[in-house]
Amino acid sequence: MGDLRWADVAAAFRADGSLRDIVVFGTDLANWQRALDALRRWPLSYTVDGVAAPVPEAVEALLDPGAARVLGVDLGGVVVNCHGFDEGEIEMDLDPREVRGQAALDLVAGFMAVLGRAVGRDVVLTDEGERAGALLRFVLAGDRVRLG
Repeated sequence: MGDLRWADVAAAFRADGSLRDIVVFGTDLANWQRALDALRRWPLSYTVDGVAAPVPEAVEALLDPGAARVLGVDLGGVVVNCHGFDEGEIEMDLDPREVRGQAALDLVAGFMAVLGRAVGRDVVLTDEGERAGALLRFVLAGDRVRLG
């Protein structure tokens, strides 16, 4: 993911008390399952109502609204959390304080690329809760992560 330079994106990860969201729009259960399968390349953790549980094989468990479920993906110093809020949108978040240089940026960009390739869609990184104004974007057609 060498196109991105830390100096060009450092401001996007300035700690301001909010998280950053990684989002894939227009998804369905099949996209979610491909995403979950692709994420298994990293160490995963899973909690249900704050209690550690085995990582589910089928994504339907992650999307069950009956409990607070969190799938954690450890990229190697940066942890991305998935809450399974909506079948139509894969939304994950990360703490920008964990992204402190080129190596961490490369982890995040690599994650976005793996996720985008797995589901066959673009992936955006935004400020928490924002859906417009991407800070970073994995563009499937170009198979690269770029600024907004």
